[in-house]
Formats: sequence, structure tokens, C-alpha cells
Amino acid sequence: MKILVRGGTGFVGRHVVWRSLLSGYDTVFTGRSPEAAALVMEMALRVSPDRLPAFHPEGHALGESFDVVIDCAGKVNLVGSRADYVAANVDRTASAWTHARERGAHTFVSVSSASVLFACRDQLGLTDGVPATPPGIHPYADSKALSETMLWARRGQGPAIRIIRPRGVYGPYDSGVLPRILKVARRLGGRFPLPAPRALASMTAASNLAHAVLLAAEAPASVGDGIWNVSDGDDRPLGELIQLAGQAAGQELRPFHLPGSLLRGIGRAGDFICRPLRVEPRVSLYTAELLCRSRTLCIDAIRRDLGYAPLLSVEKAFASLAEFTQHGTLPELSIMRPKGGTR
Repeated sequence: MKILVRGGTGFVGRHVVWRSLLSGYDTVFTGRSPEAAALVMEMALRVSPDRLPAFHPEGHALGESFDVVIDCAGKVNLVGSRADYVAANVDRTASAWTHARERGAHTFVSVSSASVLFACRDQLGLTDGVPATPPGIHPYADSKALSETMLWARRGQGPAIRIIRPRGVYGPYDSGVLPRILKVARRLGGRFPLPAPRALASMTAASNLAHAVLLAAEAPASVGDGIWNVSDGDDRPLGELIQLAGQAAGQELRPFHLPGSLLRGIGRAGDFICRPLRVEPRVSLYTAELLCRSRTLCIDAIRRDLGYAPLLSVEKAFASLAEFTQHGTLPELSIMRPKGGTR
């Protein structure tokens, strides 16, 4: 099978590239940064020396055919206008799907986000299966919801459409969840504001996400189109996850109680001041809400339809992240597809 990974130089995309290689597939990836592509190729040489991927800069015309196109590209940071997010996460995804159809692909896999399900309340066991309505909390979440709706409207017109929704993706090369936590803690001398340390959260290790994406790519035509949540399958209290994140980074984090109403107020003020300036606030309303509520995903459907079982447990995933932080190695890439699920 020949696979094209769009956004293969990004955090999630590079993990998908490596997992594709380990699964024995001919892999081509695109990205905006030649420097990042060199890092992807360097690790590819270490984990799959007999089967290296090919790289093409984003926007390069690809005349070859592919069996599967996996779309990991997009705008994920928290700075930008709604138009910026729609252009990156809706319009370019539409173009990628059209390209997949033109190149004869039988499957198009899109990496979405569980942020499309966001609401300002506790959310336990969120389900999947249908596109979400834009939640209105942030242009990123809205654009991913619009992208799901756009793709869903194209069912039956080309490649099978399979959308994977992770929540709280973390792991080596993370540029979002863990760095933001550590940045706040450093500014507060190692302390971290946590209104609801016992609130439950679903998280998704990057290696587990890449595994789910490849399962969607490999699933037979009988599976058809689908939208699936994915996580580590082991929801944990926020306080415990914060401690594990600090340990992985070699930094002691000391959570302290801050009333949720106060943190939300700080978040609203940060959004009001920083969005017009196109800079990321220290705390956004979206971030504040994530720290104040329980949010977990139901992953029964992906287990049933795609045979998903996490490759890495929460402890193993954070231990792997610690090893990467300290030594630059990615031990989880030695795991192919162990029978029996989590290690």
C-alpha cells in the first residue's frame, strides 16, 4: 500500500510517517519545513533503514498515485483569525480530498480534534459518529467542526472518508499541551493553577493516535465512512496528569487551587487583549475551561469498528516521553502492533 501523509513534518504527522514505515508501507510525506523534514528522515533512518519515506514540500505538485491519503496538516496553534483557521483547516483539507480523488486513492483519513465537541460544562463519555456543530469557544475548534461537515458532505463522491478525533495529544515533539503547561508553571515558580484536580480527562499519546490513523487507513471497504473518537482508553484526574507531565519533563509541578470563576475571568481577559494583537494569551478561556471541567471520550466505536487497542498505557507513554526528553530516543517506535493491546 502506498500512503501520502500531508503535514508529515508536524507533531502528529511525523508519528504517522514513522508508524506507516514500521507497518511496511511505501510512504510519501509533505510539509512546510525542510529542516523539520530532515529530522523526520533522520528518525526514519533509525527505525526503518530498509524503507525510507520520500519528502515533497507542501504545495509541490504530486503526479503519482496513492492508495491512501492521510491529512495531518492544518493550523493548530491558538493565534490567528477565523479566516486563517478556515483557510488552513477547511479549504486546504477540501483541496487535499480532491487531490486524493484525482490520484485514485480509495481512502482519505483526516485527523480532527475532540475540541469540536466542546461545551462549557462537564462532559463524560462523549460519543462520535456524526460531524459536530462549531462549538464557538475558539476558531480552531470551529474550523475543525466545519472541516468534518465539509468532508461528510462528500461521502460517496470519491475516497472513503474516515475521521479520527483525538483529545489532548501528547508525546515526543509535542508543541502544544505539555509546553503550555510547563510555560505557565515556569512563570509561577513551578506552581500550576488547577481549579479541579479531580476532574477526569481523556488524553491521547501520539503513538496511540498514529496507530488509530493507520487502522483507519487499513480498514476494508466494508467499514465505509466513519468518525471515531480515540484516546488512551484510561481516563485520569487532571491533577495526576499534570504530575506525570512534570515528571516527564524533569520538572516538579506543584498544583495549587485557584477558583474556576477566577481562572475563567483571566482567560476572557487574555482573549480580549491578545486576539486583536495576534499573540497567544498566557491563559485563554479555552484553556481555563479545560482545567475546570471533566471531559472524557467514549471509544467503544473505534474498538468495535477498527479493532483499536492502545499500544501504550498512560504510564508507558509518559515514561517514553521522559526518555525522549532526556536522551532523544523514541522507544515506542519499536512497538509494531502487539496482540493483546496495551503495553
